[in-house]
Amino acid sequence: MLEDGQVQAGTSIEHEGVEGITMTSVLFCKHGGLIMPVTSGQDRVEQERKFNTESPDFSDQEAVKEYVWNYFRNANFSEAATAAILGNIYVETGGYRPDVNDNDRYGLFQYMNERKDVFLDRVKKWAVDEGITDVDNAWKSVEMQCRFALEEIETPGDHGWLDRGIYLTINGRSFDMLCTSDKFRTEEDPSVAALMWAASFERCYSGDVIKKDGNIYFTKLQDQEKRCNEAARAYEEFTEYSNR
Repeated sequence: MLEDGQVQAGTSIEHEGVEGITMTSVLFCKHGGLIMPVTSGQDRVEQERKFNTESPDFSDQEAVKEYVWNYFRNANFSEAATAAILGNIYVETGGYRPDVNDNDRYGLFQYMNERKDVFLDRVKKWAVDEGITDVDNAWKSVEMQCRFALEEIETPGDHGWLDRGIYLTINGRSFDMLCTSDKFRTEEDPSVAALMWAASFERCYSGDVIKKDGNIYFTKLQDQEKRCNEAARAYEEFTEYSNR
């Protein structure tokens, strides 16, 4: 017995009294020759995530996470690099909390000191230019935080991305590399990307610092294993969705 919606091969289909065709049907062309179906037309087409450019409610952490993913993927960061950003955000804020301000560290990227001042000044200017009335709380905008982070990556300097190296070992795996923004953007391993982001963007080292070829290398990063694990988790979550 066939279940609802199933059709036995070699039979015709009728819908409202009109005979249809199956993959085994053969039609005769009036100009000569035969017409046979190539596909059923029912192949599943992968649906891409549509990027909503409107900044999500900062209290909805799942929406924040998805927004950050889409923002940096649309800015041509690899899946691994984008997952690394999410993994580091999770470690830094204990989730995906753009409104967090613990110990004078602001937002998803935990800006502090002079870097925090640059961030707040830039966001206030954007808010004024865009006609946002609540200028003092504009920094909580996920879009503006991502925009500023992207600006930091694309215009490296004292308050942005600084090329730092990692010279360390995690779970028997050794790393010895200079973490440039170009390498980060195209990295294919989320764990490696997580360490690169932690070193050159967060600069959250906790061990000794050495110099190699005039560059600063970190021998240990804060919560380095957790950053790798959370990046791998985000990578698995979002790539599993896109490959379904």
